[in-house]
Amino acid sequence: MDVTMQRSTVPSVRADGDPAVARRWRTAEVAVCMVVLVSFGVRYYLPYRVTLGCALMLVTAPAWLRVLRSFRYGVTLAVLTLSALVFGAGLTIYAFSGHYVAPYSLFTDVSLVVFTFAGVGVVLWGRELLGSRVTAILFALGLMIGAGLHGTSGDLNDWKGSWAIPVTVLVLSLTYGRRWSSMIAAAALAAVSVIFDTRAHAAILVLCVVAVAWQMRPAVPSRRVSSIWTAVILATLGSITYYLGSAALVRGYLGAGAQARSIEQISTTGSLILGGRPEIAATVALIRHEVWGFGFGVMPRTGDVLLAKEGMASINYDPNNGYVDRYMFGAGFELHSVVGDVWVRMGVVGLLLLLAVLVVLVKGLAARLADRTATGLVLFLVFWSCWNFFFSPFLSSALALTLAIGLAMPRSAPVTTGPSGRRRPAESHRVATELD
Repeated sequence: MDVTMQRSTVPSVRADGDPAVARRWRTAEVAVCMVVLVSFGVRYYLPYRVTLGCALMLVTAPAWLRVLRSFRYGVTLAVLTLSALVFGAGLTIYAFSGHYVAPYSLFTDVSLVVFTFAGVGVVLWGRELLGSRVTAILFALGLMIGAGLHGTSGDLNDWKGSWAIPVTVLVLSLTYGRRWSSMIAAAALAAVSVIFDTRAHAAILVLCVVAVAWQMRPAVPSRRVSSIWTAVILATLGSITYYLGSAALVRGYLGAGAQARSIEQISTTGSLILGGRPEIAATVALIRHEVWGFGFGVMPRTGDVLLAKEGMASINYDPNNGYVDRYMFGAGFELHSVVGDVWVRMGVVGLLLLLAVLVVLVKGLAARLADRTATGLVLFLVFWSCWNFFFSPFLSSALALTLAIGLAMPRSAPVTTGPSGRRRPAESHRVATELD
């Protein structure tokens, strides 16, 4: 069972202070935090595609910045985000000598990075004031409103292109801390995803069901599974899920359409992953040519496009089509992965930032699984974000990634003073008490 704690970030009232004023300030802070959390998911765009949530996040920065020290890696991620932004700006300045930099895209790229990584502070702020469950529900409500406002993306069906993530986050938020309810909900959502041909989404939900069930195994007295061993078990479960899912697709258990596409992808590239995401080959080719990255708002040159096409052709994919010319390189670089998109904008420092994010996600989840406190929502968000690192565009992955980091990040261990007067972490502090 998850430990749900609500911790106020409002300073304690002094003896000579006015408790009524303090209460009003706290109420106002809670109300503002709730509005900001909902606005994140809505994705209402202001000029230059700066979202309303991003604008409100910057206005309320003094409130959530002070929360970062209460969580492990909070300050580290903030410093890395700022460093990556500075490095990306340097790449942009350097790119002026050989590339066209589109002002509109420059603002869009910068705001997306700020929105995603600084937004983690807002989620942590929500955890302090409201607890994880309420924070996730508010975030999910914003996602639902946003899905209704923006509609389905591209030529995808409504579930795959619009409602899958908002509904999943909302349902798993409502069942937060209730293991059987989370398992039943995740299994039902996986079945819906199979019906609507959302293969990766369905596989990850099945993996969530397995991981929640694994935490319900009988406990062994005086024996606790380490976080490292838990991470190994997770990797094994993920591999098994991938191979079982691939076999089910090829044999037609998940529908004739999915079977035909899967067989074609494997026969073309030799791999279901490369066949489904040939953009990986384009990303590798570009990194080999320009390892430092390109910068914010930089438009690809003809040579860049040809180099990426050569990489895609090396896996027997025909890159001479409208998707590559118009979507991937028509209005900038779109490499269809968080890793590729972040590298293009912020280069090697951006990759370092993502590596730190991956450490936070894996260590935070492994610690929860080791203590049997991982909820279905946190499991789904971490698994989904790790998948998106390599297989989904940064833009469509940003909201889930922000919530995943914010919910997975553990609290800082309390500090005590030893006999020698040195400050040290409390030895009796367990991971479960850090998590709300």
